Amino acid sequence: MFLRFVVHQKIDKAKFHVGLFAASSHLQEYGELSIYEWERLEELLKWFNTHLPLPNLHQENVQAVYWYRASATMHIAKMWEIAGILQTHGYDVEMVKTEFAGLIIYRDDFQIGAIPKIDRH
Repeated sequence: MFLRFVVHQKIDKAKFHVGLFAASSHLQEYGELSIYEWERLEELLKWFNTHLPLPNLHQENVQAVYWYRASATMHIAKMWEIAGILQTHGYDVEMVKTEFAGLIIYRDDFQIGAIPKIDRH
């Protein structure tokens, strides 16, 4: 099983729903965070910078959607912390689950990147 977090509001010029990292950046730039919230969000984002591999974003995987593996429990727990801060500020956050994320073009121990299947029916 794979999981991802999405924010249902459109943010800036995004054509699609964004993930928690983009929403966090938006909140830091435009929101009114308490000192504690700002510091905690910074700690969480730094943790991800250290503990989540960054895929090489080549042209062929620009359309990829990234999903956590269900086994990435620490990453998911920290995403819930970010979600809580966002929700406090009115962001509509949802965790989405799937068994089939699409054509997998990237994988590591914690996440996959997949090109979503387009349903033409």
